[in-house]
Order: sequence, then structure tokens, then C-alpha cells
Amino acid sequence: RQLATLLGGGMSLSEALRSMGGRTKGPLGAIIAEARDSVSAGSMLSDTLRRYPHVFSRLVVSLVRAGESGGLLERMLDRIAAYLEYEIDIRRKIALAIFYPVIVLLLLIPASQLEVLMLGGGEAYVAALKHWFITWTPRLLIGVVLLKFLFQFAGTKRAWDGFKIIVPVV
Repeated sequence: RQLATLLGGGMSLSEALRSMGGRTKGPLGAIIAEARDSVSAGSMLSDTLRRYPHVFSRLVVSLVRAGESGGLLERMLDRIAAYLEYEIDIRRKIALAIFYPVIVLLLLIPASQLEVLMLGGGEAYVAALKHWFITWTPRLLIGVVLLKFLFQFAGTKRAWDGFKIIVPVV
């Protein structure tokens, strides 16, 4: 959004990147400095952004390239900013919607051992909880790591999407 505002104010792309680079620190500042240097040397901004796929998605790079080609970079950057703000808002809403069920599930773990608390007292309850965590934590961690690894592949993502289409509840 800052870049779109600077371009809208009449600055050239290299001047706008120079202005932003002076105020931005850390890894993003280094990316902006590289973009400023490459744009000053005659390269396209989208070529620099493409070198950082972990920061800029293919969609963002494609939209920047289209904006550069069509002479509408300011408008395209403004649309990208609006899209990213919308995406952040949706993610925040999803996180809020998931918060309550996660808390309930976490409370079910100690509740599952209430029988031990009632019959055996506090020490037995703590021992039962400790046993539950020692037994299930490694399994859950291995499951999460395995799923994270599997979903790095396009085939796994396509299979999961197909499954979600077949099963309406999911």
C-alpha cells in the first residue's frame, strides 16, 4: 500500500523504492534495497519479487508483472494491498472461530481423567494426566509433522481437495 501511495504521488518506481528502503529494516528492507538496485539497473520489479517465493506469492508476482506491462502498477499494487488485507481479516476470523473448539478439546483431556480424581484423589489424578500426556504427546507431534510434510506435495493437496468435495461435511 505504501508503494502504491508513493507511485500515486508522482514518484518514479526507483525513487519510491529508495524512500521505502530507507524506512524499512530487516529482511524486507534488504529485499526492497535489492529491488531498488535492480529497477535502477533496468530490470522489472516482478523479476526481483519472483526471487522470494516465501515472501511474495505467484499471484502477487503475476499481478505486479501485469501492472508493469499495462502501465497500471499503482492500481495493481493497491488491489494487492486490498486483497492481502482481506486475506488477513479472513484468517483472523477463522482463528477466532477455531479458538473456542480448541479450548473445549484441551479441557476434555483433564476431564477424561475425572474418574481418577474422584476415586483416587489428587496425586492419582496428576499421575493419570502425566501418563496421558507422555503417551499421546509424541503421537500427536509425529502426526502433525507427518501431515505438514505430506501437504508440501501438490498430489497430496489435490487428493485432500478431492476428498473435501466428496464429503460435504468436511
